Amino acid sequence: MLGASKYLEIVKKRGLEGKELARVHRIIRKESVLLQAYTNIYSNKGATTPGISKEDVIDGMNLDRIKTLSEDLRSGKFKWKPVERIHIPKKNGKKRHLGIIAVMTNWFKKQ
Repeated sequence: MLGASKYLEIVKKRGLEGKELARVHRIIRKESVLLQAYTNIYSNKGATTPGISKEDVIDGMNLDRIKTLSEDLRSGKFKWKPVERIHIPKKNGKKRHLGIIAVMTNWFKKQ
């Protein structure tokens, strides 16, 4: 069995290559993968910047929340939120798409 870091490395590589990823749901619902993903992003400068709503931040993550999230993903209780898409101006006057993700707004509210 692959470790969490290896799973995330595969996901990142396939994403950069524009390739599909089979059975991604089985990968991301593993507690070890969720913990490793959080470890990879918690110190990022924008990690505490609200997304779609003010509650949509990863502050306050802990092992109990990761375990609950894993269980909710496994059981189908977790409901994904759509990405909010906005258009931001480029230097050449055109606009580009920017997707603002809802980290886990619904899940955090029930905690």
